[in-house]
Amino acid sequence: MSRIIFSTFAFIGAIFQIFVIKTPPLEAFLFNLIIFTVGFWGIFVFIGDCFRFDGNVIKIGWQPGNLFQKIVAFFNLLRGILGILCIWFRGNFWSVTVIISSVFIFSYGCYELRHIEKMPVTKNGPSYYTEFVLNFDLGLPLVLVSLLVLYKIGM
Repeated sequence: MSRIIFSTFAFIGAIFQIFVIKTPPLEAFLFNLIIFTVGFWGIFVFIGDCFRFDGNVIKIGWQPGNLFQKIVAFFNLLRGILGILCIWFRGNFWSVTVIISSVFIFSYGCYELRHIEKMPVTKNGPSYYTEFVLNFDLGLPLVLVSLLVLYKIGM
């Protein structure tokens, strides 16, 4: 659910920038996706993984105290900080943030596909989980990289 909320904030922020601040549409959407779906969402997920750690891992069928999930939590903190710093740092900093975040999110999504494949057998994981992995973990990086490439070539 948080992914939808942060994506909605990104969309609203982009529309605001386009019509009120007169930011070019491509820049507005790229900027807001970085800020909200990389930055604020990364911080949000980090907090959830650190302070509701066992609850989150049990929901997706992992064992509590899983070291991998802790590593993922701190990487979410990293991408969250990078995303928020994009408010003040532009240019190649956006590129670095998009590349690092996209590689992490996409590879995590690919890893999660194994979990989704086992869901009918293990019966653990919420039913909406597949949509989120496909739409956000695999789709969002493709959107971010595509927008960045278009932005860099000046479209």
